[in-house]
Amino acid sequence: MPNEVPNKEIKEVAFGAAFSPRFQLLDLWGEIADRILYDNKYFSTDMFPKISSNYTIERRLYNPQNNNCFVLTSNNLVYVQPIEKDFIGEFNKFKKRVSEYIVPEILSKHSLVIRRLGVVYTCAWSDAEIQKFAGKFFLPTISNISDFRFSQKMGTVKGTLFSENSDFINKIYTVGNVSEEIKGVMYDYQQHYHPLRSDVRSEIGKVLSKSYDSFQEDVTT
Repeated sequence: MPNEVPNKEIKEVAFGAAFSPRFQLLDLWGEIADRILYDNKYFSTDMFPKISSNYTIERRLYNPQNNNCFVLTSNNLVYVQPIEKDFIGEFNKFKKRVSEYIVPEILSKHSLVIRRLGVVYTCAWSDAEIQKFAGKFFLPTISNISDFRFSQKMGTVKGTLFSENSDFINKIYTVGNVSEEIKGVMYDYQQHYHPLRSDVRSEIGKVLSKSYDSFQEDVTT
């Protein structure tokens, strides 16, 4: 990993996992939340001082001050980490939280069958930066494009070489008003598994690394 990131306006990174529905998972929320808040070195009550009282289809730990949150449903998990100062240092902490805790202690421990892993990078950009980025994809005669969204689907080596494997990568670009607070670009790198994976502990390091390399190549250069 390089010592600095060309785009210094990265505001948050997120990890997501989609898995086959496991309806019993939400019944275990108390145990999962206790372990996240009190029983590990990666998370703490300072990171998640609030717990959602909405117990319909999701469970949530969150920090209303900085958008730090952990969300769990019967078929999805999302962890969002804000970037406040040093991207490299905070991104390294993010990778450890995902690869050393979330994947082994939640996804694997509860035998979740994985459909997709993803990493999302969100940057705040000026209008001029958005226009410059749009110029990579649109003809010069098409100008003043401030909001657009598209995806790029790519095969993987396994998906290409082996007939029983249809794994693929999907990259989703959202440009413009990507949230209520941020105007810029959201880059969603997704690794899809076909067939599904019962254990992704050996996969997560590669997904995190490839997502960052792709983000740099596709967005920041």
